[in-house]
Amino acid sequence: MTPRAFALLAFLPLCACFEVDHWYKPDASQAKLNDDFLNCRVRATQSVPVNTQIRTTPVHITPQRTECFTQGGATRCETTGGQRIGGRTTSYDANASLRQEVQSQCMRKLGYQAVSLPVCKAQEAKSSQAPKAVPQLTPASCVVETTTGWAIVTP
Repeated sequence: MTPRAFALLAFLPLCACFEVDHWYKPDASQAKLNDDFLNCRVRATQSVPVNTQIRTTPVHITPQRTECFTQGGATRCETTGGQRIGGRTTSYDANASLRQEVQSQCMRKLGYQAVSLPVCKAQEAKSSQAPKAVPQLTPASCVVETTTGWAIVTP
């Protein structure tokens, strides 16, 4: 994890300013949800393996231009341009979005639905422990971070 991502993750639980996408199935235990999620993730990885592709952006060299000035009997010339722009090489997983789609399809087939819930405010998070069973959703439902990911709570 990059230092920037770590700093962002450290800050985000302090505010309820964003939402987390989470899987929800009424009356499912948190352990069952975690198991199903991991199994679907493994199945998706086996079905749609990583396909690393390398891409290089086009290279462009700016035109060079030389201008000369005569001042006090001396001639001075300045050349500008000639900078190389582009040529950056990156790698990416061409199958990442398809693998995510297969994982989501697997979770839906198991009866889960994707929900987007706010992160619990600090006082709600302190007073709420992650339940063993996933609670019914209400307008007050939010998510807390646990050692295994996020859990839905209804304060």
